Amino acid sequence: MKQPVSTLVPLTCSILPTPQVRLPGAERARRKSEAVVRSNDREAAILARRLIAAQESERHRIARDLHDNLGQKLSLLCMEIEGLGAQTGMVPLALAEGLASLSERARDIVRDVHCLSHDLHPPKLELLGLSPAVAELCRSVSSRYSVRIEFRQGVGSSCVSGDAALCLFRVTQEALQNVVKHSAAKTATVYLIQAQRHIRLQVADDGKGFADGSNSGVGLGLLSMRERVHTAGGRIVIRSVPGQGTRVAVTLPTTPAVFRMNGGKGRGTAHAQRVTTVAAVSRGARR
Repeated sequence: MKQPVSTLVPLTCSILPTPQVRLPGAERARRKSEAVVRSNDREAAILARRLIAAQESERHRIARDLHDNLGQKLSLLCMEIEGLGAQTGMVPLALAEGLASLSERARDIVRDVHCLSHDLHPPKLELLGLSPAVAELCRSVSSRYSVRIEFRQGVGSSCVSGDAALCLFRVTQEALQNVVKHSAAKTATVYLIQAQRHIRLQVADDGKGFADGSNSGVGLGLLSMRERVHTAGGRIVIRSVPGQGTRVAVTLPTTPAVFRMNGGKGRGTAHAQRVTTVAAVSRGARR
């Protein structure tokens, strides 16, 4: 009996083209809307950076004009008034006393113009670095207002970019202005701590605080701080409880660059900590 012969028939398989899936109309509209939102966010971020850069440029120009023009003219005026007051033998006593009082008031105006110029464009930020500039800011604010400010610095060795340094300085400046103008605080603390990949700033006070839903928590100052931090790629948290003070916490990424926390080219000492206490002088609050 013959065995059946099996025949192998080769099979050829062809890959058929996958039919293009057509998205429903709602899905297409959703994706298009998301793309538009992302594009608008990018444009808004670019615009915000340009506005901040233009604002800083204008601050620099005004600060230079105040220092070089108005400040110099006021200083000369003070010298002339003092020269008139020095002629005690030629002017009546009452007039000499009036000139002395006028000279002192003119000197106060010169000091105010000097402080305003440095607030608009802090030279120490470029010359010495972030930490010395913030420390000087704390001393300056404390000397002008009846608030005791303590500056605590954690020293690190990594670099901080110029944009990050300027952002943190402006946030500190705005936060301290809120402390002295709105919080009725007696003490405030500024922490500046740098790690390997980020730098943290915290400004805390023991003032009256505000409720989350109150209008005082959405002022232009707080909105400006948020916009600056978000533009710099960081994160900001503002927490306040009525009667328990306010805390502003900022975290920014560090990038290799121009600024060191302590200025200069030398390396800082890791994990070291320095505490600077700034006491208010006897001039009292100037509102």
